Amino acid sequence: MRAMIAEEHPLTRHAIHALLTRLGHEVVHESGDGQDAYLKAAQLEPDMLVLGLRLQHLGGLEVIQRLRQRKLATRILVLTAQDSPHVIDLCIGAGAAGFVSKLASIEELTEAITAISKDRTYYPALGVRAGAHDNDEEAQVRSLSPRELTVLYYLAQGYANREIAAALNISDRTVSTYKIRLQEKLNVKSVIELAGIARRHHILSVDAEAAPATPGIPLSAGQLDDPAQLYALLDAIPMAVGIRAPDGMLRFANTTMKAFHARRGMNLQGTDLKGLAAYMDADALAHAQTVFAEAVSAGKSFRLEMISRVGQGIVSFLYWGAPMTGPDGEVQAVLCGTLNLSDLEATFLDLRHAKERVEAAGKARCMLLEQSAARSRQAQGVLEDMLADLRTWQADLPPAIAARLPAVIEARQVLAERLTSFEQLVALEDNGVLMNSSCRLRTLVSGLLPEQHALAQARGITLQVTLDGTEHDEVWLDQRRFAAALQSLLGYCIRTAPASELQLHVHLTLQNRALLAVQISASSGEAPLAPLVAGPDDGLADLILCGDLVEAMGGRLSVHGTQAQIDLMFSRSAMSAGKVRKA
Repeated sequence: MRAMIAEEHPLTRHAIHALLTRLGHEVVHESGDGQDAYLKAAQLEPDMLVLGLRLQHLGGLEVIQRLRQRKLATRILVLTAQDSPHVIDLCIGAGAAGFVSKLASIEELTEAITAISKDRTYYPALGVRAGAHDNDEEAQVRSLSPRELTVLYYLAQGYANREIAAALNISDRTVSTYKIRLQEKLNVKSVIELAGIARRHHILSVDAEAAPATPGIPLSAGQLDDPAQLYALLDAIPMAVGIRAPDGMLRFANTTMKAFHARRGMNLQGTDLKGLAAYMDADALAHAQTVFAEAVSAGKSFRLEMISRVGQGIVSFLYWGAPMTGPDGEVQAVLCGTLNLSDLEATFLDLRHAKERVEAAGKARCMLLEQSAARSRQAQGVLEDMLADLRTWQADLPPAIAARLPAVIEARQVLAERLTSFEQLVALEDNGVLMNSSCRLRTLVSGLLPEQHALAQARGITLQVTLDGTEHDEVWLDQRRFAAALQSLLGYCIRTAPASELQLHVHLTLQNRALLAVQISASSGEAPLAPLVAGPDDGLADLILCGDLVEAMGGRLSVHGTQAQIDLMFSRSAMSAGKVRKA
């Protein structure tokens, strides 16, 4: 069978290609762009199209609709992490022949491809999700068209109107119209509320982008030669602001900055950027110096939200600067400032901790309800068997007992109906959140390593492990998913590493807004990891499983030459050692 792949992630396309080839199918084209996928499918008319939904320029749902309008015989299998009931319904309505969640196993994807190749449909998720989210907000989300759903995804990701317009080949005004329509349909007043809905209904994946730099501030003639008016203005600002020379030396500090450092016995006048050590540790200071030098060289402003360890605590702050240029365009000075965000960071930490505790308690409650429902169903089965026996021997029962049998049957029916309602309540309660709990990452990783060392040694490979970065490593995460992702990553690397040594590096970095960045890289040294090929022990299943698990936790998996890498972001626990220092 001739197959085509349209998927946004190159790594996933590679893995699907290998799987299709193994199953005996010919891959005629691959694409990560929706417009290209539509045109190539119309041209090549493949027998099967494995399609993702988050494609550039044309969303996956719109690709399905356009291909169906052309009455192509191509059978379409949707493969996506957007597995909400609304998205499944949209895929069915658009004309897809099958649907598989990226959270499913490699066996389920294989089963789906086999079913599609035999001219059957494949929608295993329907039985699990039917009736699970029958509420007002779900109904509102279900009313969205494919194009509205695509615009909602981009808005929730933080894209500007002009960026969305460029991605979808529409005008800025059309994007604004969709934005207003989304707010009306979903009964919200802001993009923040739209993002909340997108997150709750599994439409959103986070991929932050840096804001564009702005040009420097032009100076009028003599403004720095006779700066009394400018200094008076800066003195009136209730935050630490100063003016630095292009080499970083401090020329002026306003009253607030002087007071802040005077309380610490410091006189900053005439000092360079090292004076920022009151806010920053060595790594943060080095980064700030680099950004300052680049801003002066480019004549562009900068804005850094940073978090670092100072003394025994954690300090969160905003460091910003705007070059001040003369008539010739040369940078003559830099207007700089720092804003202590530690109070805000402490609030973020408390809120995230409270949120994670509530979600963990809710998930535990759902599990208890599910167990209670299962036990009740077992008891119902015993009752049904007893009633069946009573009906069989009804003629031999004493008249008094036989007369009460109809009432018993009616009571059984009432109990069955209430149990069904109870199970529906369980389904509504279970909103699919991760089973997060608070734990120390270093302890969790260390506990997983002995088994991986043994697996590597069985293949003649030495596994070298380094764990570095911040010591404040207590976070909220789904420990089972994280452990399975790490084990799958190492399983893939151990099976494909051509060298006799494999290096695992785990680096932890504090982030603002009560977050911890986790980077896990596995490297085979100078020798590249083996390419994916069909075979019984090729590591493909491990790689796909790892990608699915990482994506479910909001992270990213990438494989480049000698290295496979996972990037994750977790909420820090308020129980973590080292509190945020209040301002």
